Amino acid sequence: MIGGKGARVSDLAFPLVIAHRGGANLFPENTMAAYEGAAALGCRAIEAGDLQLTSDGALVAMHDTTVDRTTAGSGNVSDFTTPGIRTLTVDCSAWFGGHWADQPVPTFADILDRLGGSVVLVPESKTRGSATTTAIIDAVAARGLQKSVIVQSFQITDIALIAAAGISPLYLMGTGVQATASAVVAAGAEFVGLNKDAANFADVVAGLKAVGLRVLAWTVDMQKDYDAVIAAGCDGVFTNEPLYAPRDYAYRTTRAPWPIDGTFSHGMMVYPGVGPFFAYPTMQGGRGPFIGAPGAWRWALDYTPYLAGPVCPVADAAGSYTIGLQLVYDRPPGSDLTRWGGSYFGVATDECPDDVDTSTGYLVALRWNGTLEVFGQPSDSTGMVSMGVTTTSAIVTPVLSGGLAAGVAVTSLPVNAMSNAAKSGHQFVLPTGQVATLSAVAACGATSLSITGLTPSAAVPSGTALRQLVTITIAKTPTGFSVSRVDDGASASYVDSTWSGGYIFLRNGRDSVAAVSCPSLTIS
Repeated sequence: MIGGKGARVSDLAFPLVIAHRGGANLFPENTMAAYEGAAALGCRAIEAGDLQLTSDGALVAMHDTTVDRTTAGSGNVSDFTTPGIRTLTVDCSAWFGGHWADQPVPTFADILDRLGGSVVLVPESKTRGSATTTAIIDAVAARGLQKSVIVQSFQITDIALIAAAGISPLYLMGTGVQATASAVVAAGAEFVGLNKDAANFADVVAGLKAVGLRVLAWTVDMQKDYDAVIAAGCDGVFTNEPLYAPRDYAYRTTRAPWPIDGTFSHGMMVYPGVGPFFAYPTMQGGRGPFIGAPGAWRWALDYTPYLAGPVCPVADAAGSYTIGLQLVYDRPPGSDLTRWGGSYFGVATDECPDDVDTSTGYLVALRWNGTLEVFGQPSDSTGMVSMGVTTTSAIVTPVLSGGLAAGVAVTSLPVNAMSNAAKSGHQFVLPTGQVATLSAVAACGATSLSITGLTPSAAVPSGTALRQLVTITIAKTPTGFSVSRVDDGASASYVDSTWSGGYIFLRNGRDSVAAVSCPSLTIS
């Protein structure tokens, strides 16, 4: 961990990265799991946490004024007693989207006693009036941690209280016009937290820095935005992505981690470049959930392009590399078989689009009818244009006509009459996460599928739909690329060097029914 015991505000290096709510794209926000997870990543400063007072005067970490969004309970935070808060669970297994165990609601005392002095803590006083801020000051002073804490508040009157206690104050500004720079300095602030979307951002930053203030932008998750605020003169950021946003490439991998982890990793974002606040499986624009089985989790895709952050940006994007993409076609469209699953690649930035194509790069789309189509953005980004079509086998969804017993090896699968033919080498995913590979052609109308030997790890009942797994490779070079549907033996090559960006997005070009998920993404 960066900064061990005795971490002090005065020792912080800049640009500073503060883990917002503990790094809420990676961990369930405002939990000890988040704060300790951020510390384990090496974060020097952690927003721990958004603090409010209970009815009996305890400080608890909760962003909203109610407990409804992030816990299994309901009601105003201020109406709970400390014992009442202790009975709540942060039900992140329901709302975070990954396979997390539920967590307790931490008190500020818990946070200070577990992490105080090992990293710089940056709590926020969430309520109006001085009571919450005074309670924060008292808790910090009681442990002698004044030099290891930055306290933030939107209330200029709180800043003087914090400074008088010998604690570093951070004044939060939404628009940059709540107070003059001179007034902020006069109140005793050392830092300002400025909304990255504030009007005339660079000018506001310059004015604050001119009077000696350190300026931190909030909330900055995309690398594109991090570059912009640092270029504007900021001294750091609040971010839900403490490694990804500032390009600490310790996060980057050549193999997506979600199939094993079953949870979110670095840079897995959706429009408008966020993750945690929309992580509801039923909400369009969310970024989950994970489906499948332990060790074989699949990221369920949606109509909004998903940034495949753990592998981005590709290390040698202008050179040669190969993307290995697997997609599972989980549920067919209602009627339109031109719906598709696919990937954008060669994208120039990590800006997350809203239900539309990326403005740069290429798109490989495999439709349910088997059409493998490649698109490219013109250099002026006026809209994706088809570059070519390759005919492959249509996606099929066999349904078992008989059950499979756990632990009993099989070399064939009984199915209802096949609606389309399937080739030897085509693959299908069982609910156990195991993959059945066809060892022979299955004709249209076939009622049995010959497969490479497989022993189900659990019983699979009759009537179970088998989801087709397809493997696509995209081999990129400086002058073009080739696209192959490996499981079908089809490929095509394209000569085009318009785009050489390193960002990859995944998408399900669905109707209201079709479902597609991603069990594997690799870069080689």
